[in-house]
Amino acid sequence: MVLNDEVHKMISGGSKKFVLNMEAVEHINSSGLGILIASLNAVRQVGGSLMIANARPKVLELLKITKLNQIFESFGSVDEAVKSLP
Repeated sequence: MVLNDEVHKMISGGSKKFVLNMEAVEHINSSGLGILIASLNAVRQVGGSLMIANARPKVLELLKITKLNQIFESFGSVDEAVKSLP
């Protein structure tokens, strides 16, 4: 739950725009998906945005299978994700 805790701490500090670099994430399970969704919900509650960058093919496939690719915007690089932030 480190991600969720960090997101909440950053929101409390005034941050609203987030890019989650998933470069090192090889696998993700239902708990991980739940944490991603909770983080996204927290960011959206303050009118913010959360983008995913550098997700590996297995992670992207799981997002597609679970249809979470429809709520998470994913980019091939952190730079692309940052440029897309509103």
